Amino acid sequence: MNTGDTISHYMLGPQLGQGGFGKIFAARDVRDGKVYALKAESELSNRKSLEFETKVLERIKTIRYFPQIREHGVYHNYHWLTLELIGPSLSAILKERTDHKFSLSTALRASIHVLRSIKSLHALGFIHRDIKPANILVRVSHGLPLCLIDFGLVRVYRDQKTHAHIPPRQHTGFRGTKTYASVNAHVLSDLSRRDDLISWVYFTICLMVGGLPWQGVNDNSEVMRMKHEFNVKEAVKNVCPEFVEVWPLVVGLRFEDDPNYDALEEILIKACETRGYKGTDPYDWDEYVQRYKDTLARNFGMKFNDEGLDPRTYMTELGLPPPALLGIAGIKQPLLAGKKEYREQSSMQLSELNEKDEIGCCCC
Repeated sequence: MNTGDTISHYMLGPQLGQGGFGKIFAARDVRDGKVYALKAESELSNRKSLEFETKVLERIKTIRYFPQIREHGVYHNYHWLTLELIGPSLSAILKERTDHKFSLSTALRASIHVLRSIKSLHALGFIHRDIKPANILVRVSHGLPLCLIDFGLVRVYRDQKTHAHIPPRQHTGFRGTKTYASVNAHVLSDLSRRDDLISWVYFTICLMVGGLPWQGVNDNSEVMRMKHEFNVKEAVKNVCPEFVEVWPLVVGLRFEDDPNYDALEEILIKACETRGYKGTDPYDWDEYVQRYKDTLARNFGMKFNDEGLDPRTYMTELGLPPPALLGIAGIKQPLLAGKKEYREQSSMQLSELNEKDEIGCCCC
């Protein structure tokens, strides 16, 4: 599968990413001219994570903290799905900043939105298991500023009939990304909502101080030792000392405990209020995103609207620039706005997500 190929009614543009699931392309719908992110995976793939992700996206599509799925299907031995194109990842933006961190105002407000996205996902019965800056994208349209992506490692944690918490499994593999994974992931324990929140704490500290002590350390045992010895109070004392209050509320949770999301959010809100930060304040990435939008407007001959219906690039941690989309045939011509959405239904049952949960390791 390459740029220029056609899947169903989508002409593939430049490849924007690749992973265990397959490939991500910019793709133009030949019916209405709009551009989307298209993810494709061969039916020969052992894990079939894209089929899992499609089912999850259909289940969570009403929540604006998650990418909006357009349609999906099977074409010439490939499972594929199309999603709204969002903006750059926080990881890509941080790499462009000389200190690799955000102001405290931006870091705290971003953390609140990510916490709310995690809470929303948990409320729907899923755990994410890979919370990190690369999986948080900035929206370039109005509305909720951030979007949680990549549901290839999600797991259902409640029984769909009884709503009881599913008990922990024995001998699970590593799930997540080494830098942001909990110690429980390192010792191959089954993960729960608690572990998403531990990753969220690491994520927030990274935004505030510009990194974590074990970043760049390759030895897994050494990373685990450093996490065991990590002093959250020391890490944040010169930036936001009150953030240390979230740690016992998270690390003290047992496998099946219900997190107190409201208490966690209240700590961050009070930190913002104490410093006079407001939700309407500019974000550190605003100028970056505006340049990004201006480049797209020039290349596509279009304007963005508040609903975010116009095309935009899918900028992943790879940091690919907007002009990459110029490889799509006819892309400089004004594109027609389509009004109808199309979806093909999957026969996979939600319970199958857990039945096919195999080793999922990302050590980047």
